[in-house]
Amino acid sequence: IAAAAQEGDEAMKKSEEQQRRFIADTKGRLKLGETIANHSKKASLVCINIPVPRKDKMVDPWYPYQYMSWLDALSHHDKPCLLIHGSNVDCLTFYS
Repeated sequence: IAAAAQEGDEAMKKSEEQQRRFIADTKGRLKLGETIANHSKKASLVCINIPVPRKDKMVDPWYPYQYMSWLDALSHHDKPCLLIHGSNVDCLTFYS
């Protein structure tokens, strides 16, 4: 019984830590969205290179909803917004 109670306590601590991390990540994305909105007041179109969803997080059933809410936080302003999804591979382009 003591082992089960200890596992329950560890799961609760882990869950609380995940919630704190999610709240901190969301606050950061909201601040970034506000910064984008402030710097693009005169723009007629805002282009945002969106972060690639993490495959290792897909085991969490709430992650897709969190990801979409973060995209909403990044793109929530009065101007039209183009979300650009990259391949997450660095590349260089040379013009001759």
